[in-house]
Amino acid sequence: GTPTGTVTVDDGAANCAITLAAGSGSCNLTSMTSGAKTLTASYGGDVNYVVGSDTEAHTVNAATPTVTITSDSPDPSAVGQAYLVAVTVAGSGATPTGSVTVDDGAVNCAITLSGGSGSCNLISTTAGPKTLTADYAGDATYAAASDTEAHTVVNADDAVFEDGFED
Repeated sequence: GTPTGTVTVDDGAANCAITLAAGSGSCNLTSMTSGAKTLTASYGGDVNYVVGSDTEAHTVNAATPTVTITSDSPDPSAVGQAYLVAVTVAGSGATPTGSVTVDDGAVNCAITLSGGSGSCNLISTTAGPKTLTADYAGDATYAAASDTEAHTVVNADDAVFEDGFED
């Protein structure tokens, strides 16, 4: 006869079930972490066949997240003035965790993600156009990624604020 019943496929953390049809079947297994996996297929047996299993090696690559950096409070900022830099890291599965370092080429600040986002105050020490870089370190699910944002820093004597008065 042909085996009937169920086969469970497991990667050590995630699993899926297959109901056999004509002795075979398939399922979609969604691994929640990247890295080397050992897939185990476990057959539960039926009245004609005993329990059995088999294993196979499989590699799950880290997903590439989208990193978004913004700096607009205030922009432009003055040399020595703190300005807020916000970062969001998004992916197609689990919420990204870990840390992001924001750098203006000379100084940096660190963000620990909460719910995939966070912010820090950066204080640039020189005037001029800056390219802010947000470097996400990656986690068990997502690979490292980055984004850039333009920001302008002016000398404190040249700073004009929204009310039109100089500082």
